[in-house]
Amino acid sequence: MIGVAQRKPNGERIGIVCTILPMAYVFLLIAEARAAD
Repeated sequence: MIGVAQRKPNGERIGIVCTILPMAYVFLLIAEARAAD
């Protein structure tokens, strides 16, 4: 992913989004699981 970020101007931004979105999604799943319990 780092190589792609170096080649494309928007690669770095896409890499950041692809890193933050999954983390936020997992965080929401954990938050909902704790709220359900």
